[in-house]
Amino acid sequence: MRTVRAQAPVILTLALAVLPTVSAGAQEIALSLDEGRVSLVARDASVGEVLAEWARLGDTLVLNADKLANERITLTLEQVPEARALETLLRAATGYVAAPRRAGADGASRFDRILIFVSEPAPAGASAPPTPNPSPITRQVPSTSAIRPPGGQPAGGPPGVQIPQLVPPQTPPPNRPE
Repeated sequence: MRTVRAQAPVILTLALAVLPTVSAGAQEIALSLDEGRVSLVARDASVGEVLAEWARLGDTLVLNADKLANERITLTLEQVPEARALETLLRAATGYVAAPRRAGADGASRFDRILIFVSEPAPAGASAPPTPNPSPITRQVPSTSAIRPPGGQPAGGPPGVQIPQLVPPQTPPPNRPE
């Protein structure tokens, strides 16, 4: 009689050792920059933390990332252009400018600097000055019948449409005695 040992617990143990574990509440950021393309897996991370990793890997100066809201995001991007990745990450910002890296300069990112614009809320108790109501703009438009280019066609008439021309009344010839 042969003895068969169960090998399933050993395989299961190896599989669990190889898989990355993400505990509840822990953040994960996996970022790669390759020839102008970005792959990103961010779980429960702030945009500022993702940009800090971008700055580290890409040798990029990122300004004002600390002023972004500290909201946690979960996002996966696979081989998207760097500009599109920034657009996605910074959609909550007022705006940003990404300065391209000079040709031949070192750095994994195509961008040398990223400047983020963030609008700051008004101080408590401050109110914006009232905006004045603009006065309506009025102008007189001359009648199209008064504007005639050479040939008698009113200005602005549709092409190919004949507008009848006014014919001045003819006066009868004077009566001559015969």
